Amino acid sequence: MFSSELEKYSWEDITACIASKRSRDVEIALGKEHLQLDDFMALVSPAAAPYIEHMAALSRLYTQERFGKTIQMYVPLYITNSCTNHCVYCGFNHNNPIARIILTEKEIEKVASGDVECLPKEPEFRHKILSKIGFLYFGAIDDKVMKLSGFLKVLISYHNISKMTIAKMACVEEKDIDKLLSNPPRKVEIEAKYKIAVTVMELRFFLKNCEPPV
Repeated sequence: MFSSELEKYSWEDITACIASKRSRDVEIALGKEHLQLDDFMALVSPAAAPYIEHMAALSRLYTQERFGKTIQMYVPLYITNSCTNHCVYCGFNHNNPIARIILTEKEIEKVASGDVECLPKEPEFRHKILSKIGFLYFGAIDDKVMKLSGFLKVLISYHNISKMTIAKMACVEEKDIDKLLSNPPRKVEIEAKYKIAVTVMELRFFLKNCEPPV
């Protein structure tokens, strides 16, 4: 476990070690090609503050040597809980004995539209995936009205929250909910749409924090 790895270190000792570093330690670290843990502690110490520009210049140099003048962005978009890595801090760790599923783009679209045949048969596992995939799919839609309509469908279809309940929470007419649920969504007065959107966001937040992790 990652927690047991952390317990090997005394944070009081590490803090004291970092605070004890001097300018000479920073200069030695900056002059090395391969750094050790002690060197990194020097670079994050208060003594390294005057060397920030130097470190930034080195960082830029090494970055361009390694990647060239390009930017690589890592944006995690989890549409599966399957993984081949063994990161001790992560619940998706390959060694964890949990059910795994990988959905294709077509399967994500099917699930979001209500076709759940591709999902595992266990009802509890299905429910967890349904809500998360639905929010992921509809959250990627650019059209704000379509996005709101999609989230409403998730709340009603997968979380069994009635249109009447959502309407009462938002202080709007149930017919306003019906308009947004129609295909394509029909026009709703801006004030009513705002109230519905706020209510949907509150419900999303609540359900997200109440659901156990997949």
